[in-house]
Amino acid sequence: MDIINRNISRISWLVLGFYLAATVMVFADDQKKNIVEVFNSLGGFISAGGAIAAILTVLAMVQSRREDKEQDIVKYSNYVLFMLDRQIRYISMFGEINLKKHEHRSLNVKAYSVLATTFDPSLVNVIKIEESMFLLSLDRPELIAQLDETQRDYCSIASQIEKRNKIYLANYQAIIHENEIDIGSNVNVAEINELVGQPLVNELMLLTSQMYEMLPLIQQHLISVQHDLYSLLQAKYPRYKFLSPVSNVA
Repeated sequence: MDIINRNISRISWLVLGFYLAATVMVFADDQKKNIVEVFNSLGGFISAGGAIAAILTVLAMVQSRREDKEQDIVKYSNYVLFMLDRQIRYISMFGEINLKKHEHRSLNVKAYSVLATTFDPSLVNVIKIEESMFLLSLDRPELIAQLDETQRDYCSIASQIEKRNKIYLANYQAIIHENEIDIGSNVNVAEINELVGQPLVNELMLLTSQMYEMLPLIQQHLISVQHDLYSLLQAKYPRYKFLSPVSNVA
């Protein structure tokens, strides 16, 4: 059936050709006429053939539009898979560069040790859920809610990191420079806490803790949704190729 759907236009014209050829041959043999006389006498038959051709043409147009829609779905699906891949890999890179070297330190030390680093804004809000409604036609329509959740979480952690950056730069680093404290020296954390102020220290610690706790969870959710989406798309559209999900991340 899938082969027929893909080649409905060719089949339509082939059937029409056989119909007309058979009509001409049978009529010519029955009437003992030459080809010119036959064509002059085929008004009714050709009209019937035209009706069949019109029906087949409509079917071909419907199939063509269906294929165009499928190709649009496949195109956006691959875009979604690609953006999920980039988000997953970016979290790995961000953690490897900025967080891993401080992971065994106490939280109050982490709060001051992890530098302010921009979380790539080009990967935030890149998947439009309103353009992903085709996911409702898959075997697991609830996957669209999970995809939406991953994007909200990704946006949220990006916002939290940006908030931490502002506090880190405007309060912690500004006070360190103002008091001419050498960040590379063995500075007493209690002394810095006193200079910065406990309310800001607490907020900085909370935001730092959220980075360490939430980024791995968000990444695992992204990976899970990516794998599930890939499997469902392959099952729904076996004729098309989709971007393979990540097999491993650092």
